[in-house]
Amino acid sequence: MLLKKIVLENIRSYEHETISFPVGTTLLTGDIGSGKSTILLAIEFALFGVRRQDLSGSVLLRHGEKNGSVELSFLVDNKEVVVKRFLKRGPTSIKQENGYVIINNEKQDLTAVEIKSRILDLLGYPSELLTKTKESVYRYTVYTPQEEMKQIIFSDTQTRLDILRRVFGIDKYKRIRENLTVYLRELRRQATYYEGVSQDLKTLETEKEQQERNVLETRNVLETKKVEEQKIQRVLEKNKLEIKAYEKTTKELDELIKQKELINIRAEQRIRESEDSNKKIVELGKRILVEEEELKGFKQKSFEKIKGFITDVEKKIGETNEKLSLTKQRVAVYKNKVEESKKTSQNILELDYCELCKQKVGADHKHGIRSEATKNIEGNQVRITQLLNNQEKHEKNLFVLEKKQEEAKNLLSEQKTVELIKKSVEEKKKEKLVLEEKVLTLKKEVTELIEQEKKLRQDVTLLEKELVGFEKIKGELEKNALVYEAVIKQVSAHASRLESLSEQVKKLDERLEEKKLAFKKKEKIRVYHSILEDNALSLVSLMEKHVLGRVHYEFNDLLKKWFSLLVEEDLLSIRIDEEFNVLLEQNGYETTIDNLSGGEKTAVALSYRLALNRVINDVISMIKTKDFLILDEPTDGFSAEQLDRLPEVISELGISQLIIVSHEPRLESLVSNIIRVEKTSHTSKVSS
Repeated sequence: MLLKKIVLENIRSYEHETISFPVGTTLLTGDIGSGKSTILLAIEFALFGVRRQDLSGSVLLRHGEKNGSVELSFLVDNKEVVVKRFLKRGPTSIKQENGYVIINNEKQDLTAVEIKSRILDLLGYPSELLTKTKESVYRYTVYTPQEEMKQIIFSDTQTRLDILRRVFGIDKYKRIRENLTVYLRELRRQATYYEGVSQDLKTLETEKEQQERNVLETRNVLETKKVEEQKIQRVLEKNKLEIKAYEKTTKELDELIKQKELINIRAEQRIRESEDSNKKIVELGKRILVEEEELKGFKQKSFEKIKGFITDVEKKIGETNEKLSLTKQRVAVYKNKVEESKKTSQNILELDYCELCKQKVGADHKHGIRSEATKNIEGNQVRITQLLNNQEKHEKNLFVLEKKQEEAKNLLSEQKTVELIKKSVEEKKKEKLVLEEKVLTLKKEVTELIEQEKKLRQDVTLLEKELVGFEKIKGELEKNALVYEAVIKQVSAHASRLESLSEQVKKLDERLEEKKLAFKKKEKIRVYHSILEDNALSLVSLMEKHVLGRVHYEFNDLLKKWFSLLVEEDLLSIRIDEEFNVLLEQNGYETTIDNLSGGEKTAVALSYRLALNRVINDVISMIKTKDFLILDEPTDGFSAEQLDRLPEVISELGISQLIIVSHEPRLESLVSNIIRVEKTSHTSKVSS
């Protein structure tokens, strides 16, 4: 992996800045607080995103800004890669937005987690780092802040070993041992459980054999009872067929008796109907005589002339009503004219000017108009008097005509009464004739019904003789039915017992199967437990020891190598023990790091850092950041002699791109490129 450039937008002290990274050795320099560390944090953010504790959005986004971004361009595996991440300030927090990755000019819009997964894949980092927030391989292969490296060196033994196990990727062996211990404990618990489950296996097998014998005995008894059931069932079926035949005869007898009763009822009904009809015939004859006598009392009159007279009167009444209505209308018209003339006479007195010509109206003119109005009033009142006289005549004529109309209608109603009586007489005669015919028909039906009833009595007598043996057969059926019911109960009881015994055998089979399976599992678990406890645990410990031994050997040699380049070996030597504790010897005596000078402590930390970097790259062979390294303040406290030794260290590293972060001016002569950072008014810039 080789960096090409980084573009910062509102990241900490940077507003808008583009920084290019050349190949070779580059010094990133500037005063303390000028913004050097921000560039390193921005690189890490672009690659892996924010981390809640170590690298949060609130740490990165410039104060007062709502949005920020980092765009990083780099080369890996001959692929041109551009990754860009965004930050956005919300109401309560700063969130990481979706971003994108461009690989060889092919852009992919991705979420923050998807970008991290893609970068880990490109850099060859283990996939489990996707969900880890601490001790990223990047921190120990590319860029480790100086303070974090000192924490590793000065940490307690167990903490240091845990960190190194995770960094080297061999913490899995410890997890395997712990998981194996837990698993072995679980296997022992399961073996104990299955041993308890399979404990009474022999007892259950004996119980099952006894129950199977009981099942066989019960089945034999059941078969015997079923044969007995079939035998009595055949007898019952024979009885039922005989009963069925008798029941058919009984049914026929009942039907004949019902028919006989119905015929008697119908005959009685016909006789009553005939008697009722004869009574009605006598009654109708009497009423006909009465109505015929009544007709003789009415005088024969010319009803057609009366109808003509009524028509003429109704016509005159209509004409008189029309004249009366017209007269009333004319009276109303003349009354309106009188009112209008009165109104005109009154209005002319109050009028001073003509509404049309606007000229003044004189007294003569007013007098003329009032005289004319008075004449009109008098003339119209005379006409009204004449019309009212005519109206009174019309009303008298109308009264006379309506009285004549009423008298004529009364005469006409007598004719209607005569017609109604005649009609009634005709209807009664017809009804009398119908009733006489009905009486003849009813007498005939009664004769026929008597003959039918006589024949049915004969049939009933014959069927009653056939049913003499019915009671005997019925008694046999009831007796056999009781026997059959007892046998059925016995069959049912033995069937239930057989079902119960079979169910018990089935449950015993299930329990036996469960116990046999538990026994097999117990034996299998014991084999597994023996293999895992006797072989797997020791093998995992041996593998961890072997890998850790190889790491320790290589780490120790590299630590000595880098330290010897930075410090005279004759004065001070270094090595590590099996737990990666730093052991120092000065002038033949063991000493501690606390007794060293500042430059010597820095040399220890840098040597440890470089050894760790090389070992990780060797152990995790698939990572692709071997040609890129960032050293943070690697010479803090170095003497002039140690600084002179630094070029040899750089040469020994043999990497394509090295970035040294320091405010030490003497390093400028030791590198091929310089990136200088300055800060003015809270804003950082890269100076040329």
